[in-house]
Amino acid sequence: MKTSLEQNQAVRYLLFAIDQLGSMDPSVHNALISIYGSHPGKDERLLLEYLRRQPNPPFYDVDFGLRLCLQFHRVRSGVHIYSSMELYEQAVLLALDHDETELAMAIADSPEEDPVRRKKLWLSITEKVVSEEDGMKKWQSISTFIDM
Repeated sequence: MKTSLEQNQAVRYLLFAIDQLGSMDPSVHNALISIYGSHPGKDERLLLEYLRRQPNPPFYDVDFGLRLCLQFHRVRSGVHIYSSMELYEQAVLLALDHDETELAMAIADSPEEDPVRRKKLWLSITEKVVSEEDGMKKWQSISTFIDM
């Protein structure tokens, strides 16, 4: 598609159905996610904004949304979906697999009531960072983040 997502008439209609008509139909929400996720380019801002506005449980099919994010390399959106499902380990691994260390660090503190789980998440981040060539530089930035 050569039109931007903001000018896409299907997106405009789906947003009208969701925002103005209050549609909770999963097919409407899945269609919007499909258009946002498969649109060419790396910008996933609109998809991520949509996902963040969703209630718990969301109106879209979570498995479908996650598959779409993985298929079209929408890393931040995929991490958000994993986190909303409290699958923090998968969220951190997805972020690390795409060299999104800061995103992984933000997720690692999410399970606030479970210090053992948090420690495990931070250890997986540490292993990934230290194994890289410039790992010591990143480790220093992580250790200052941990000390805060």
